[in-house]
Amino acid sequence: AAAAAAAAAAAAAAAAAAAVAAAAAARQQQRRRGRREERQQQQQTQQQQAQQEEN
Repeated sequence: AAAAAAAAAAAAAAAAAAAVAAAAAARQQQRRRGRREERQQQQQTQQQQAQQEEN
């Protein structure tokens, strides 16, 4: 019984670690997406400014 309890505890710890890792990975992906969107917006505004200056 003790071995089964230890195995269950180890499995629970592994599952918790996996959940934490998955959450961290999701946060990193969101940050990357946010940075990409910011860059795209900056490029668009720069292009618009250049067009206005030409006109």
